Amino acid sequence: TADRVMGTITIYHTNAIETATLAGGSWDATLSLEKLRDPRPRLKAQSTDTQLTSTQFRMSLVVPKTLAGIQLISTNLSQAAQYRVSWYSDSGYTTLVDTTGWVAVGESIDWSDTGEWPEWESEDFWLGSQAFVDPDNLGRDLRIRFAAAIVAQYIKIEIDDTSNAAGVIKIGHVYVGTAFTPSLNFAPDSNRIARVSNTSLRLTPAGTRFTNRRGAGQVIAVAWPQLPSEEVLGEIDDIVLIHDIDKPVYVDRDPENADVSGVKTAFLATIEELPDYVLTAVFFDSDNAASVGFQFQRVL
Repeated sequence: TADRVMGTITIYHTNAIETATLAGGSWDATLSLEKLRDPRPRLKAQSTDTQLTSTQFRMSLVVPKTLAGIQLISTNLSQAAQYRVSWYSDSGYTTLVDTTGWVAVGESIDWSDTGEWPEWESEDFWLGSQAFVDPDNLGRDLRIRFAAAIVAQYIKIEIDDTSNAAGVIKIGHVYVGTAFTPSLNFAPDSNRIARVSNTSLRLTPAGTRFTNRRGAGQVIAVAWPQLPSEEVLGEIDDIVLIHDIDKPVYVDRDPENADVSGVKTAFLATIEELPDYVLTAVFFDSDNAASVGFQFQRVL
């Protein structure tokens, strides 16, 4: 809505899926749950069918982890899909701690706010939800954000999408990361969002154009003129040390925004270039401030 304030960017890092034990459901022998570890989203785990007993899995983390959210990346979930995340206190998954309950994947239209209504001629109006535009078949990211941070080790994810036209459920990667949310959001005049074409172009001597369409890349650049140096030299520097330019993070520019603008600015990404830190003369509660900036590039 018009009076909505953008949330603070969150960077998820140190993905626990790398060492977690995965089990449950019914998944293709070749495109198995092990594909969920692979940070290349096009290499997807694939269920054998869309029955609820098949489209679920369990993640046993090595140690309990504080989680603000979990991301299922590059899925083929339909607008009608629902998910449920539950976490347990034991490795046998018998003692439930809590659950999200069933949550709809498609963003429903708020009919109480006429300003949010689409044009009545559009498909969105009659479906009652916002369309998901995906011309390059990159898939939908499921951004699961808990109402409050949880501590969990034994996690079960269930997907209810029995009417999926593909007849199977596909998931490109799962991110079970530590969430870093800075104390201040990035500067309004120090951010950039850009699409990067990966389509190849060949010209013949006669001037004919031949193209090979590939998924469009995406870049988000953000900068902070000042942050407490304990954040910059603490968790931010840890993120840089752990991930360098090769290990992906999950960047979510506006985590609480489920609208199109939120969906389009959240993705699996690598850090394009390691940042510099500059200490400034500004103080936060007797702590020196520091400036830092990142450019994130989407992993396809």
